Amino acid sequence: MADSTDQTSEFFDWVRKMWTPEAYGLPGMAAMSATTPMPGFPGMPALFTPTVDPKEIERRINELQAVENWLKMNVGFIQMTVKTLELQKSALESINDTVGAASRPR
Repeated sequence: MADSTDQTSEFFDWVRKMWTPEAYGLPGMAAMSATTPMPGFPGMPALFTPTVDPKEIERRINELQAVENWLKMNVGFIQMTVKTLELQKSALESINDTVGAASRPR
């Protein structure tokens, strides 16, 4: 169970860093908050401001693709759960109809 807590904490740390200027490693930006606009980019949080390091951009692309894939997997699980519940409901309705028909006098 500790592994899932560590992963959850890691994920939230990653999200927090994505929204804070210090994630960019720019001098003097550590004191800014996540909602403070970056200089030269009024109204844009740190997540959406450009960076000049191609390796950093590639790393962020890979991280976001991993999150996208995780979300797609979860959507698949939810869809599968809904389908399973629909099948269970249909089976129970069929059983109830069959039992009801058998118990009626002829």
